[in-house]
Amino acid sequence: MWASTSFNSVWLSPEGHVLHVNANTDVLTIENESGAPVHLTVNDNTEFFFRTPWNSVSDSMPIGQGTSFLTNKDIVRGFKVHASVVDPLATPLVRADD
Repeated sequence: MWASTSFNSVWLSPEGHVLHVNANTDVLTIENESGAPVHLTVNDNTEFFFRTPWNSVSDSMPIGQGTSFLTNKDIVRGFKVHASVVDPLATPLVRADD
């Protein structure tokens, strides 16, 4: 469950399945809560995590960082994701630095 003082902060976040990974342009296409595609730019500061809430040390350690995560095919179409972005109203969306 997500709670927010602003509905748009929760509603506009990309959350769903990865629809496409473009390692040439460093863009992930992820479906939002409505099933519509959202283009998310990955940069060198983007961190990727695998959630392990029962282990706080593991949960806070990224499993990868930057655009190499895309070129190495560590994330592919069909993966279920939740992304945090710097500004949910920006175009293009840029993944938040953690």
